[in-house]
Amino acid sequence: CGSRRGSALSLNAAGQSLGVFAGAALGGAGLGLAGYPGIAAAFGLLVAVAVVAGLLVLRSEDENEMPGTA
Repeated sequence: CGSRRGSALSLNAAGQSLGVFAGAALGGAGLGLAGYPGIAAAFGLLVAVAVVAGLLVLRSEDENEMPGTA
């Protein structure tokens, strides 16, 4: 880690701040447009996107694994 630790921590904090902003904006838009069902749909969409992203990462890890190493 060493000399890159500060940069890595800064990027992590920036990503978290961006996620908080995006979640609040999306939730606020859903709430403003359709009330509580809208906020539920907005956050449900975020969960679906996260699940798809997680599955894509798992699939790419499986494809990159060398045969006989598991």
